[in-house]
Amino acid sequence: MLDRLGAVRSEYPTHFFDPIDWEAWALPTKKVSLITNPITRLNKEPRVLMDVMAAKGWAASTVHMQSPYIIPSALMREYWTEAGEGVTLRYLTNSGASSPNVFANGGYRKHRDAVAAESGQLFEYHGNGSIHAKTYIFDSRLSMVGSFNLDARSSFLSTESMVVIDSVPLAEALQEKMEALASKSVANSASKYSGPWYKRVAVMVSRILLYPFDALL
Repeated sequence: MLDRLGAVRSEYPTHFFDPIDWEAWALPTKKVSLITNPITRLNKEPRVLMDVMAAKGWAASTVHMQSPYIIPSALMREYWTEAGEGVTLRYLTNSGASSPNVFANGGYRKHRDAVAAESGQLFEYHGNGSIHAKTYIFDSRLSMVGSFNLDARSSFLSTESMVVIDSVPLAEALQEKMEALASKSVANSASKYSGPWYKRVAVMVSRILLYPFDALL
């Protein structure tokens, strides 16, 4: 291992020895907080979901929600909040072509029309690779970034964590990144499933077989 480290240092010396100007990379914030689900076993109180939905309900102008998977199960719907009147709500997620998780994408297809109807702005990513980041931005000011997907597994089974940052500059920077992804996405007006034929078949089969198991996706 030490020999490998030495070889990498020799090949890429700038990665190890060049000073990093951390201040140049930093953005000002008013407050940074951490929220997590409980660490108990089995079903948990959905604290992260509750905080995300609370912020969504409080937002006065815009809500941007980026998640690799969007699978709002019936139990999640008990905590779901609608965006306020006049609030622009946008969802960004993987398309059938970009998603690496066939089972999760099958679960998403079950809820896709409802998600599109709620927001009017559902974007499915078609660029290189896939979306893995989980980012939620409210009123171009409050950002939540971490491990929480908009699905039941993240809400009730996994011990997810999110960093909550009160910072206009950070929110604007994150929105720029999301806009770049949205520019490589297809809006919800295109309702047909996309992707190679074998993924279409796999998603169709998983959607049928896993229909009752939203809570595990």
